[in-house]
Amino acid sequence: MTAKWSALKLIAERAKETGAHGVDAREVESLSAVVEELVRDGVLVRERNDLRFSHEALFDQVIARSWAESERPLASALLDTNQDLSHRSLVRQVLIYQRGTDRAAYERSISELLGDPGIRYHLKDVVLSVLASDPAPTPALWRIVSADPVAEVLTTPAWFAYADATGVVLRWAAGDRPDLAATMLDAALKWDADRVAEILTTLLPQPAWRDRLRLLIDRAPAGSSPAFCRLIATALDRGLFDDNGLLVDDLFLYSLTEGEDNAEGRLAVLAAFVARWFALSAQHGSRLGTVVERHHSVTNFLQAMASRHPDAFVSIVLPHVAAMLAFTEVSWWPSISSSVEDPVDALLVALADALTGLDSFPHEADLVALPDLEVARFLLYRTWAGNADRYADRAFDFLLADPARYRCGYIDSAYWVTHELLSAIHPRLSPRRRLALEESILAFYPDWERSARTRTARGSAQFVLLDALDPALMSPDARRRRDELRRKFGEDPRPPQGAEFGFVPSPIEPAAAARMTDEQWLSAMRRYDSDEREGWLQGGPHELSAVLQDVARTDPGRFLRLVVGMPDDVHRAYPDAILIAVGDSVGDAEADALYAALRRLHDLPGRPGGRWMGRPLARLADTDIPDDVLEIIRWYATEDADPHEDSWLPADRNDGGDPLTAGINSVRGAAAETISALLWPRPQRLPLFADTLRRLCTDRVGAVRACAARAVLTVAKHDETFARELLEMLVRRAHDAVLATRYVERCIARFKADPGPRLRRVVRRMVTSPVPAVREAGGRLTALMALESGATAALLSGTVGRSPESRAGVAQVAAAFFAAQNPRVREWCAEWLDHLFHDEDPSVRGAAANWIRSFTETDPTSRALLPPFLASPAYVDDPWPVLKALDKSHRLGSEAIIDALRPLLTAEARPGPRRVRRPAHQNLVADMAVRAYASADTPAVRTAALNLIDDLLSERDPHIRHQLTRYETTTA
Repeated sequence: MTAKWSALKLIAERAKETGAHGVDAREVESLSAVVEELVRDGVLVRERNDLRFSHEALFDQVIARSWAESERPLASALLDTNQDLSHRSLVRQVLIYQRGTDRAAYERSISELLGDPGIRYHLKDVVLSVLASDPAPTPALWRIVSADPVAEVLTTPAWFAYADATGVVLRWAAGDRPDLAATMLDAALKWDADRVAEILTTLLPQPAWRDRLRLLIDRAPAGSSPAFCRLIATALDRGLFDDNGLLVDDLFLYSLTEGEDNAEGRLAVLAAFVARWFALSAQHGSRLGTVVERHHSVTNFLQAMASRHPDAFVSIVLPHVAAMLAFTEVSWWPSISSSVEDPVDALLVALADALTGLDSFPHEADLVALPDLEVARFLLYRTWAGNADRYADRAFDFLLADPARYRCGYIDSAYWVTHELLSAIHPRLSPRRRLALEESILAFYPDWERSARTRTARGSAQFVLLDALDPALMSPDARRRRDELRRKFGEDPRPPQGAEFGFVPSPIEPAAAARMTDEQWLSAMRRYDSDEREGWLQGGPHELSAVLQDVARTDPGRFLRLVVGMPDDVHRAYPDAILIAVGDSVGDAEADALYAALRRLHDLPGRPGGRWMGRPLARLADTDIPDDVLEIIRWYATEDADPHEDSWLPADRNDGGDPLTAGINSVRGAAAETISALLWPRPQRLPLFADTLRRLCTDRVGAVRACAARAVLTVAKHDETFARELLEMLVRRAHDAVLATRYVERCIARFKADPGPRLRRVVRRMVTSPVPAVREAGGRLTALMALESGATAALLSGTVGRSPESRAGVAQVAAAFFAAQNPRVREWCAEWLDHLFHDEDPSVRGAAANWIRSFTETDPTSRALLPPFLASPAYVDDPWPVLKALDKSHRLGSEAIIDALRPLLTAEARPGPRRVRRPAHQNLVADMAVRAYASADTPAVRTAALNLIDDLLSERDPHIRHQLTRYETTTA
């Protein structure tokens, strides 16, 4: 042993014993000369009296060599320690050192560490990572690895190659480890796609591999791999991608679209794909478009192949199309682009594009011989147009043989393909033939243009065709007719646009509307007074009223005065818009104008604006409003016909929709809310509205009663006796769903301290209602009354406990009132919650779990409730809120974190062994486990944290490895 090595070994071992990064130079004073030389060599660094290694890797290497030279088995040495995280680096360095210096010792260490049940899993994980990085597997190591195979080891190039060479990959795939084999093959796609393709080809006949094969093919770099292209072609031929008569899972076409190499392989896939497509259509008697999914992967692949290899594309696709057209009646109109293009459109348009680019047209006779169908015509016309010098006369003969053949185009432009063909051939025809063509077009009127109903469109087809001709070569008659049609239709024919979507604008631009006078506004209201559209994407009164609303908001007084001058038959969109606008901005200065506007609208036929009158009036609620204006609101509250029925309640359903939303969007319901606003600051108005309130609370439509409850709440602020009278009227014979609306429930809760027999009966009825939402509201109200009276002990064992919805209502109250100031209330809530955490229904457990929002670190009741909650299914159902709370906590120690994490990793947790599924959650769990270990203040807590880390690693969680790497880096 050299002096330098002795010095390094002594310094490293001493540093490891003390846990420091270096040693005091005085401890190695006897080796001072050697130490100084190591400092000069840059191996050691001296800082005053401290000596340390210049790099952590040097320290690790010295420690590793020292361990190796001791000849003590690494496993037995670790068993004498606590096997904490600090030993991970040691194990890694010793194994790497042994691998480079003593292969036999390396293999023994691997075997002992993995085989000894006393070695912690986090250290075995280090062994596995070293094995995974081994570039030269041996038979001895393979026996270890194959005995308990781990994907992280076998998904590296060296180990995959070794397993493949021994035939294990195929044996596992066909045997009892197909998922592991699939994982290995998926990884190998990155470095040996051709070999993976060969293995998958062998597995094609196995039904159990059907889904795995689809997934692996989708993930493969198929475009650049001839072997994968052969595999895909074979798989298509064997029906691997068939599913009830459909071709599915065609994402592999994406990789075939990218790049241009391996043309032969890509074309082989094209041939197999098209053949299978047409075969499935024939076998199942399905339309071609229903066999293949509408997906960009298909359309992009077809377009790419047609543009790159037009000759081959035509040779592959056209025979199938010709055969289909010969024996199948096809009606097809291609469309222009859409968000996900139709595969049939893509196929035929790509075929037409490919035909256009050919120097010769060997299949022309086949298409001409077909029945005269739109598809055959589309392909012929596109091909002839692209080669007009060669085919002009042939196209002319074909068209004039039957004028019906002029019809060829797109779904939104039925003659456009013919237009393009005529544009190409017209200059190339002889003068005689040009004249004959023009005469044929001038005589052409399709049948649909000949009826009296379509007289305004007569000549539109002729216009599209004439517009294609060269003006310099047209005859005077043809040119005169074209000009005449241009004057009639106003513009040149438009090319096909495809489906159009757009915003319907106002008929008057907002900038112009902002400058309009009152007379101009009234004129515009008279001009745009019908819901009938004047043209495509042209607005009417609703669009103009939206602009009016914006403008009126800036000057409420002016536009309120404008209401007075509105015509008697004004479209109701205009007064609605003004009332909505001024509802945001009206003030005392505009009060008189508002009252005049409301009077005018109330006098108009049909009484427009009733739904929106209350909005601006509520802004003036604390002012002196004239009695006649208040009478107008009373009239709308009781006399308006809207709503005439409970539209929220379909006749065939008992639970229906939402009564309150329906009421808010009705005239009488809106008036009820207006009365509430008017009473809030001025209780002296109660006598005026008393009878109106009674009628609202007994309205035949439940939606109005739901809105009337808001007014009852306001009345309760001023007169509880009258409010109780109104509430009892409101709930009498009300639909159950009305009882569960927000304001009705709040009204009943207002009297929780003294509900009286009638309201108690209502709540009991709610708890047993057939409507789930009503049972839930009944549970909330029952819980509130119990907290008020103190009768909490038997609550959940009574009627309330019989349905999950009512128990959920109790859980909601318990979770919310856990934050109450009254300690007795908090204790009662904690008792309920402790029971509800274990409820059989997940929705109840979820409602109870919301107590964590009120969790306070310093609160003894919170801290006492936390352990039973962490041990309950309610926590395991959704641990994320608790994890976030614990993550932010500075007072709860490692024990609480361990208690929170342990249920997430044990096999007993319901409903499965692992409930932390989202990557963000998994990363937090891993981080918290490492932090619990780092902050543990007793050996027992540290051991518990290590157990969690071992559990996470045994589940192959990548996040814990990341966190351990960070920990090792920061503590090095």
